[in-house]
Amino acid sequence: MEQKIYASYGTAGVVTDLQINGTPVISTGKPNQIVWLPLGTGRVIINEQIRSPEGAYESPTAYTLHVIIPGAIDLVVSSDRAEVARLDLPENSKPVG
Repeated sequence: MEQKIYASYGTAGVVTDLQINGTPVISTGKPNQIVWLPLGTGRVIINEQIRSPEGAYESPTAYTLHVIIPGAIDLVVSSDRAEVARLDLPENSKPVG
């Protein structure tokens, strides 16, 4: 079954005017909104947010649109990733300022 997905993007990766097979889909703006494709053929994740701790760093990743059709497609449209260092401070440390 052929799937047709169309979308426009506003500022900060916000999805607008999303259509899946001609059917309008409203983006809620909330993280990890899932839209299932017809007949269970796959899914589209809007504003997917993934947190992955990596040792002394944390690397949150955000995908604006992630299309998954098992065995056929794993497509990411627009991704952002940040690396944040974690500091291990002594228990008796106090904030500065």
